[in-house]
Amino acid sequence: LVVSHDDSYNYAEERRLFYVALTRTKNRVFIITPENRPSEFIKELLIEKKLYPNVVLNGNLNIESKRKIKNVCPICGSRAVREENDAVVYCTGGLYCSAQQIESLKHFVSKDAMDIDGLGQKNIETFFNLGWIKNIVDLLDIRQNHELDLITLDGWGLKSAHNLFNAIEKVCQDTSLNRFIYAIGIREIGEATARILADRYHSWKYFRQEMEAKDAIEQLTHIEGIGTIMAQHIVDFFQEEHNQYLLTELERRIHVTDYQKPQEIMTLLTGKSIVFTGTLETMTRQEAKAKAQSVGAKVVSSVSAKTDYVVVGADAGSKLSQAEKWGVKQINEKEFKQMLDE
Repeated sequence: LVVSHDDSYNYAEERRLFYVALTRTKNRVFIITPENRPSEFIKELLIEKKLYPNVVLNGNLNIESKRKIKNVCPICGSRAVREENDAVVYCTGGLYCSAQQIESLKHFVSKDAMDIDGLGQKNIETFFNLGWIKNIVDLLDIRQNHELDLITLDGWGLKSAHNLFNAIEKVCQDTSLNRFIYAIGIREIGEATARILADRYHSWKYFRQEMEAKDAIEQLTHIEGIGTIMAQHIVDFFQEEHNQYLLTELERRIHVTDYQKPQEIMTLLTGKSIVFTGTLETMTRQEAKAKAQSVGAKVVSSVSAKTDYVVVGADAGSKLSQAEKWGVKQINEKEFKQMLDE
């Protein structure tokens, strides 16, 4: 977040932008202020009240580093990008950047990603804080580098350590393409989009090859459900050289199986056009989209006269009004789950 102290400075606007950055970057924001002079807002939050310990103010950057902040991540040196009309500058080194590593690791092992049994968020934090793992490759090599350390670690033992080693070995032997694409943590790529990409490219080798090609963005924007901004995120990820190195190392350790399109089960939602709005109680929006697509439903982002159903959760937004305008049938989460099985 780059802070300006010109005549247009506005406390409320800076506060709004700060919280936007905080939300989008999972509480890890690097703030650059001119001449090391924090604004009144920054003084209040970070200095006087000592809130948000993960937020870094100026750090050890010299003047030259500050000039480069719009193009280079000050933490890892990867290329940094900012979307048009966006106050937040994003680092593209998702697999490499130390400011993102622990969240990247947690995401990689999560249930919807690689689903490594026995490796929860607390264990990731423990291994990370002990200095055993800094990235995903270190995690996969934990048996090779820290077998005895883990066996003798408080709360562990021979059986639990070997259960973890076996779980890691299992996912390395056989991981589906869509899970792997989701697990590596490309910005804004959820389960549903990972499945769309897997269905389009079929194999990891071909997918990576095409994402590093000159016409990658053009290819991606021709895929239904992927817009220009999302396509740029994907290409930025694959073109960052730090990510390329770690992806090559992952390829040496993980066998990613070609995508096999699941056999569609005929239900009341098969072939229907569905829009989701609001917060669901028993599943995330991405999980709901994935379930709908698995039975052959078409999930779209906007409501029109052609939409068959709008699934309405808590705090529904403007899509609910659009559904009423077009006379589209509205169903709740319970009804959606029933229709998945009928």
